[in-house]
Amino acid sequence: MSNFRIYVAGAWPAREEIREYQKILTQNIPNAVITHDWTQSESIGWSERTKEDNDKFAELDLWKGVGSADCVVAIKTRKDYAYRGTEREIGFAQGRGIPVFILAHNDLDSYVCKNVFYHLTRGQTTYEKWEPLMDAVVKLANKKANSGKLLREMLHEEC
Repeated sequence: MSNFRIYVAGAWPAREEIREYQKILTQNIPNAVITHDWTQSESIGWSERTKEDNDKFAELDLWKGVGSADCVVAIKTRKDYAYRGTEREIGFAQGRGIPVFILAHNDLDSYVCKNVFYHLTRGQTTYEKWEPLMDAVVKLANKKANSGKLLREMLHEEC
């Protein structure tokens, strides 16, 4: 059975919280793997980065992380955080047709509701609570697992 690949995006200051969400996902979805754990591999935030740092992290975050994912889970729970990097990752996923699941408080005064992707409905869904988001990700993982099983059965029948 192939892995279900997940990239988890979020705020740099919320690295510990993001790690907890990653742990929950991988413990509750069979064969789930995190494509790139930026919370462990990146040692500096956006304000301290050079252009070279940005290029290196963009390669890891976008191409290795988002680009190889079956879905992106974006944790956007801080009302006054702009989520510029997270928005870049969401946009990259949208452009590649990768489903995006967003955990965000639906407060119209927050940055979360004032971003360029908030009103898009195709390919992304926003949840105010973790449990429905988790259920949706599990459903997608099961769908992928079942489609792979069906393909293997079809190939076996043809042989």
